[in-house]
Amino acid sequence: VNKFFILEYFFKKTFNTYNEHFINKNFEEFFSQDSLEIQKFNIVDLAKELNFSKETVRRKLIELEKAQIITKDKKNIKINFGSFLTTTEEEVKGFSRLVSLFTKILYKKKFLQKTFSEKEIELAIKKNFTRYCLPFLEFQINYSLRVRTIFKDAETWFIWNLLVYNQTLNLSKKYKNSENINFNNFMKMLPNEHPGLNAMSISDLSGIPRPTVLRKLDLLLKEKAVVKSPTALYTLNEGKILKKIEPLRLINNKDLCSLITKILNFITSLRILFPSS
Repeated sequence: VNKFFILEYFFKKTFNTYNEHFINKNFEEFFSQDSLEIQKFNIVDLAKELNFSKETVRRKLIELEKAQIITKDKKNIKINFGSFLTTTEEEVKGFSRLVSLFTKILYKKKFLQKTFSEKEIELAIKKNFTRYCLPFLEFQINYSLRVRTIFKDAETWFIWNLLVYNQTLNLSKKYKNSENINFNNFMKMLPNEHPGLNAMSISDLSGIPRPTVLRKLDLLLKEKAVVKSPTALYTLNEGKILKKIEPLRLINNKDLCSLITKILNFITSLRILFPSS
């Protein structure tokens, strides 16, 4: 997973350069490329931004090179798209759905003069793909850095998040037709919500091998972050991790609002400059 964050850094660096030189590639243009070149790459800068050791960065770069995902040439790196990259069609649609929902909320509160449909936002993102991707990557990298102050590795974080998602889904079904639950009550109810997930289900949902899932769950059990039932179902526990997440949640919410604001500002400014677009 650390290799994924390194690739994200490379994309962010490239999109930042595009913006500085007023270059924009749409969705089709970007994904039709065979490769992406990153010039004057510096291991120290990458390690500092991602909070990795230089040794970790060197090791992961070697692994990426062996997998033929990247090609190194002195201080330059080329990312070979054909070896791993697939279009982010579903991710764009999912994010467009989220932004559209925010426009409806903001319209009701009279902060926006109109709403934007999912399709409108999706088309805008695809038309200005590299421009809109930059703030998204900045948000994602900052989010991952904060999470790593609590979780030792990304696999543990994903597994814990799956339990959060499962129990949140259970709660939302149970109270679908009831009055809204405030956040404090939700946090009290969440750890006690059943049923949980077994190791095989977690492995299937996450793509993490079952032996790794079991090993990470054992670590979470030792930290009292999860509870295991007699039928081997895992649920959240009212432990220190759940408490530590709360201040991060507030920061993440603020950053998410900032991200959506940037996207909406891009869309509305383009509509003012180019009404027919």
